Amino acid sequence: MTILLATSSLYLCQRWTEALADDDPVVVDDGDHLDRQLAGEAPTVPLLLDLAWPHAPRSDAEWQALARRCRPLVLADAPQEQQGLHLFGLGVRGYGHTLSPAVMLRLMVDTVLNDGVWVGAALMAQMIGTLSRVIPEKPTVDGWRDALSVREQEVVEQLLTGASNKLIAREMGISERTVKAHLSAVFEKLDVSDRLQLLLKVRS
Repeated sequence: MTILLATSSLYLCQRWTEALADDDPVVVDDGDHLDRQLAGEAPTVPLLLDLAWPHAPRSDAEWQALARRCRPLVLADAPQEQQGLHLFGLGVRGYGHTLSPAVMLRLMVDTVLNDGVWVGAALMAQMIGTLSRVIPEKPTVDGWRDALSVREQEVVEQLLTGASNKLIAREMGISERTVKAHLSAVFEKLDVSDRLQLLLKVRS
């Protein structure tokens, strides 16, 4: 499977190419080059696209057209919740930071190749904070608590405020590793795979 990279930054180009070296990614120079590459590919090909790339789509219609031809993973220097949500609505399959570590870039691509959608940790935390405010909790639906220990319930309550693992650890006086262990147990017990699914399950 071809992986396409679209950025005018030599630093990002090198960084992304090294991270995805096993797949021999192709760097596209401009819009015409991208068109030629996509012409011979299935619409499932991942495209890592630097939002600052001069040839990036500029209108909603252009983003939608691109999303029909490939699976765009949009990377920004300063990811913003509203921007990310807007792009997801236009069909992009991932949104994150341009300087995401190599292992994260690999996960992004693998997620998209497996028909998933990638939401970066920072955006996920912002979305959870927003949804926690707009989705009212139903106090009569507390079945989820029965499956969890008291400590796990406390972690969930902190998470529902949009707190990061570091903040949860500080508030509860435990290590981040312990927070991650609690969350892994919570995800397994409640049959969810991430924080967003957990929020929707608890608040539904």
